[in-house]
Amino acid sequence: MRASRIAISCEPQVSAEINARGLPEFVRGMFPAVRVELRQDWSFAEGDRAKALICGAEGAHRAGRVTGGPVAAAGDGDNGNGGDGPDGGFPAMYDGFALCDAASETIGARPGPTHTDPATLHVVFTGVLACTFDEGDQRYHARTLVGANPFLVSMQGIVEGPARPRGYYTERLAGLYAAAMAGGRARGAGGVPAKDAGKYDYVTRGDCRMPDIARGYLLQAIAYFETGEAFCQDDACRMYNAHWQSELIRTQVSSPRLCARHRRMVDEMKA
Repeated sequence: MRASRIAISCEPQVSAEINARGLPEFVRGMFPAVRVELRQDWSFAEGDRAKALICGAEGAHRAGRVTGGPVAAAGDGDNGNGGDGPDGGFPAMYDGFALCDAASETIGARPGPTHTDPATLHVVFTGVLACTFDEGDQRYHARTLVGANPFLVSMQGIVEGPARPRGYYTERLAGLYAAAMAGGRARGAGGVPAKDAGKYDYVTRGDCRMPDIARGYLLQAIAYFETGEAFCQDDACRMYNAHWQSELIRTQVSSPRLCARHRRMVDEMKA
């Protein structure tokens, strides 16, 4: 492997959510020769989040941060998943590459033997919603994984990126229409009724499946660092870029397996 050490950093509010203490054991189980260090109290330097802010939870654009088109949050499946921010609104959005730059500066300022070592892969788990701008459709899209080294894994991106079941959006639109007809202006109006929400399977913050999902994205970050290959075309492989929540749950939780090519790749990385 090119990486002789993997440094995992977690924001405090994320550490328990993903069972961060189990991440080093997961990595060593896959790659026994790699040294792993874990920091569970990592945080962006003061002001870095404000600099990376695209728009706040209320949807107000931050002057000078939005260029080339409107902000329209959407996931890799091209559907925005509202309802997980404050008062049922969409959470604040942050420029993923600006966050990666900020993380790199914070890591570089940290004393120790690993921050300047090119053979050290840094992976940062954050709770904020990381987005990147797509020149093709002129929109910001929620992302689960951003960067190269350091890699940023966005827990809110895991929630907002892959699209939820189509029925969820149908009922949400129906709720919005009903609220509009009734003149409803309540915050969060138009969401899926609580009595129906349970029939749709998708992950939320604090979900008990998050530790498994976090391990999958950590593995994707390691594979990309080692090979430069982005994701897998096999939608049954753990390296697949899930466009839908159902794909995310299947590839990372219910059937977390590697395709034959990526099994060979992992074996070669161990050598």
